[in-house]
Amino acid sequence: MVFSVGITFFSNNLYTQNSLVPGIDAFNPFFSYDNPFTHRNDEVLNEIKFDFGLDYGSNQITTEFFKTILFKQFISSAIKDPAEANLQSNNKIGANYGWKLDYKRIVRDKSGHLNRLLFSFASRQLISAAYSPDFFRLLFYGNSMMAGRTAEISPFNFDYSNYYQLKAGYMKSIRSGLGSLFISSALSLNFGKDYQEINIENASLFTALDGTYIDLNWTMNSFHAETLNQALINGFGPSLDLSFDLEHAGYWHLDLQDVGFIRWFANAASFRADTAIHWEGLALDNPFSAHAISTNFTQIDSVISLAGAHKTYGAKTIFIPWQMNVAYRNSIGNQSFFVQGGINYLHLPAYFPLFFIAGRKTFLNQKIAAEISISYGGFRTFDSGLRLAFSDRKRLQIAAGTNSLASFIIPDRYHSASVFFIAAYSF
Repeated sequence: MVFSVGITFFSNNLYTQNSLVPGIDAFNPFFSYDNPFTHRNDEVLNEIKFDFGLDYGSNQITTEFFKTILFKQFISSAIKDPAEANLQSNNKIGANYGWKLDYKRIVRDKSGHLNRLLFSFASRQLISAAYSPDFFRLLFYGNSMMAGRTAEISPFNFDYSNYYQLKAGYMKSIRSGLGSLFISSALSLNFGKDYQEINIENASLFTALDGTYIDLNWTMNSFHAETLNQALINGFGPSLDLSFDLEHAGYWHLDLQDVGFIRWFANAASFRADTAIHWEGLALDNPFSAHAISTNFTQIDSVISLAGAHKTYGAKTIFIPWQMNVAYRNSIGNQSFFVQGGINYLHLPAYFPLFFIAGRKTFLNQKIAAEISISYGGFRTFDSGLRLAFSDRKRLQIAAGTNSLASFIIPDRYHSASVFFIAAYSF
């Protein structure tokens, strides 16, 4: 049970993540958000936009494996054996899910420059886990198969955050020697709902050949914000966004998002262990089952305490996973076909910098847009995406798509999945 805590919590909270990027399409960093009907001649433009998205991936676990855990189904050998055979030296898994509602007011001043006010409210959740091959085997097969040898549990890192975000921002456009420069900044207030962190720096488990005893040596730090009486808010803190956009021989974009922190209240619990434990007559033949899936912190506390960890209470400040986007876009041939490439980075242990290139083609007088993309990195490796968008060129824009097209075609073999939806209305 000790080693099922991280993935047990993960499996119950997968539908709680988000990487919403102001100025970049939510869950689709490949193109800056731009309604084909730009209202450039209007003096004032108001816009309401809603984003929703789910994105997860791994370099080892398929989407079919994900679904089995999420729906608490029996994990048969036909499902877990291929995953075990695909173990890497450094296994990673991550997910994000969430929604955002924002309001923009764009005003053209007397000099013709655009200024924008932004107010938004979002639900943001992030999960990240990096684990060793032996950790996976202990979790899904038990320790019987490792009798007579030492299982290397570390390194293991697990992060889960769930918070609401209230944001206010301002964009100013200025004329520079290079072209039009757009500078944006925003201040957010983040209301923490839940946070879980487990970091096992050095750990090994030895099972006697005859199964008579188990030896655990480990160094571990863990923290979680305990909820009291289902409290809606358990922490609070600010964060800052800053972005630059330049129209010069194309379109250049750079932003930093969510540079800030959340301070969790004094009811938060921390665990620390640096010890060796010896058990006799204990076997972990089936550490993971549907009955073991629980987010009951009393159970988790008992399991960690059994393994020699010491528990303390007190407030704790953690940095929010910040992110950075760098992109360049330009038209090819005419204004109906665009190509963009760039890098997206999210500061989480399981996230590798995401490199991408995408192309967008508009049709029917810019009322319909189609986009395809190829990417490498993020929570997974190579991937491809598809997006379709519609605008009436007056008030409405609707877009939907995925950054993991292959997961819909071969879900039993692919290691990622994503879906996003965007609706905007201008008035």
